[in-house]
Amino acid sequence: MVRLVDNMKYLFINESGDLEIKGSKYIVISAILVENTNELNRVIKNMERNKFKKELKNINDAF
Repeated sequence: MVRLVDNMKYLFINESGDLEIKGSKYIVISAILVENTNELNRVIKNMERNKFKKELKNINDAF
């Protein structure tokens, strides 16, 4: 019998900055933990429709 994972979570981590010797003064690290991918997909679709139409026009869906 195969048991499906019913409580899967996704963790997305992103960083911005330059750690080299003469790099940035700051580094920013962000993370988001997603438990409900349906909600995440809804938020992404809403952003595409309303806020980032021009910027995201040519980008394929990540999900």
